[in-house]
Amino acid sequence: MIWYMFYAGAYNHEHQQIGVAWSADGVNFTRWRDEPVFPHGPAGSWNAWESGHPGIFEDDDGQVYLFYQGKATLKGDYRLSCVKVRFED
Repeated sequence: MIWYMFYAGAYNHEHQQIGVAWSADGVNFTRWRDEPVFPHGPAGSWNAWESGHPGIFEDDDGQVYLFYQGKATLKGDYRLSCVKVRFED
């Protein structure tokens, strides 16, 4: 079994971005890649300040979804997004 961890990386709300790490034992994780899988967006976009606070949900039929928060500015104009996660061999 392979375990996956979706995480947001930043300090004190500084342009969070979402990365993925994997583990064969559920304890020791390795980054899947160095770049974020969900970076913050360009200036003026709904998630220009951050894509962060990821949460994973698996539906009854086995489909997996990633929910995450975006902010356009530092002020707190929060929005939520959801994308389907597809795992490949």
